[in-house]
Amino acid sequence: MTAVTENNQPFGRVGAWMGIAFSILFVVGLFAFPFPNNDKSTAQWAREWTDSGHRTTAVVATYLTVLGVLAFLWFAWSLRERLRADGDGLMFTFGSVFAAVS
Repeated sequence: MTAVTENNQPFGRVGAWMGIAFSILFVVGLFAFPFPNNDKSTAQWAREWTDSGHRTTAVVATYLTVLGVLAFLWFAWSLRERLRADGDGLMFTFGSVFAAVS
């Protein structure tokens, strides 16, 4: 197996950065979303969601998570292209199974 030393793709290095962007955006989006607390009653939750600050936080966290998933798709595509150029498709198969299970 030979290592790929040159990438002829115009966005070749961007794919690696998208993997880092996925990690950051997805984790920040998950931690920023206001998950329910089991100690609160339904009326307290309704009061919190009528507050525009909580709704805004939830919307921003959701957008960050979606951007993270899009970055992951770009990273996976870039990884697929790099592995296909190397002639090794088995690693992409395992990566696809991991993404599907996640």
